[in-house]
Amino acid sequence: MPINRDTTFRAVAFAVIALAIFAPFLFQSKTFDLYPKERARLSYQCYYDALDDSGNSQAKMSYERDTITLKYRLGSKCPFPFAAINIVPQDLVTPIDITGSRDIELSLLAPTNDDIQIQLLFFAEGFSHVDSPLTYVTLAAKLLPKPGKTHYRVPISDFSVPAWWLNANKLSPKMAPKPNFAKLEMIAVMSPIGTQIEKDISIRLFGVSFLRTQSPFLRFLPSLVLIMLAAVFLLLSFRKALVGKTMDPKYKKNSPSGYTSEESERLVAFIGENYSDQFLSKQKVIIATKLNQTSVDAILAGEFSMGYRQYLNLIRIMEAKRLLSMGNRPIASVASAVGFFYPNSFTRAFKNICGISPTEFRKKSQG
Repeated sequence: MPINRDTTFRAVAFAVIALAIFAPFLFQSKTFDLYPKERARLSYQCYYDALDDSGNSQAKMSYERDTITLKYRLGSKCPFPFAAINIVPQDLVTPIDITGSRDIELSLLAPTNDDIQIQLLFFAEGFSHVDSPLTYVTLAAKLLPKPGKTHYRVPISDFSVPAWWLNANKLSPKMAPKPNFAKLEMIAVMSPIGTQIEKDISIRLFGVSFLRTQSPFLRFLPSLVLIMLAAVFLLLSFRKALVGKTMDPKYKKNSPSGYTSEESERLVAFIGENYSDQFLSKQKVIIATKLNQTSVDAILAGEFSMGYRQYLNLIRIMEAKRLLSMGNRPIASVASAVGFFYPNSFTRAFKNICGISPTEFRKKSQG
């Protein structure tokens, strides 16, 4: 099929004219005022290290006239003591949609000595579990409060997945799932971690919003990108005629251990979604993921330095710890919920991983 240069020129010219006309309307500034404007759909939580028995900090949160105040006193028991204000949607089925946001704006008063941390928790399909917040993809950024200043803007591009979250989920940076910006489940404003021990300090939060504003230069950058995409599309349309052959098949690069990143992600996602199955054998995983036993063993050994049963038990025990710390659910019921058929097997696995029994863990976690 020959290339018609006149047709190509007209197509590109049309794209340029159309984008020049509509780009200013498509990329107008827009602000999503979350708090206090949307306070009716939000709930607020006070969270600090002593709640999971890792520290002895003290914290109390109050709400008055659209201001959330967190008063805290960091203890010395935990190596990295902290306190935080957590903002979550009241309806867990309807998360916060910040798609297209480029900045988060915060109005607050906080200690000016150290960076505070802002965390955004997102639900990731195929990885996150509704009843396991640790599996929500966490992005974090630092903010340095300044004397007399209350308004701050942090670019979303400054946020990244922290190392502690990757370690907690046994993931390498390349395996971290992408957050779904249409499903923001929590915003956390945290105290400076591990500083100003045994001092009475407070953080006052007045507002949270997300901004889609672009600078005059960036406003027209998408137009240029779209023009380039239009040109690429035209070239690809004629690629078959130009090269005289079909497109090359998609290439998947194998790791040195003989498996692809897609195979690794598929295995981790399947086990993460089905760990509660009491009959989740390795053979069942092999059939469901369409991997062979060699690949399964190589992935778990290469990515986590574990065997199949060791990795499965670790995932189950992580969820069991969350359930035990939340209420008085019977131990046998917790064991069944996370995939153990016999309570004794659950207790043995729990003690092997955590060093204490489920009963002892519950007593410590609930004070």
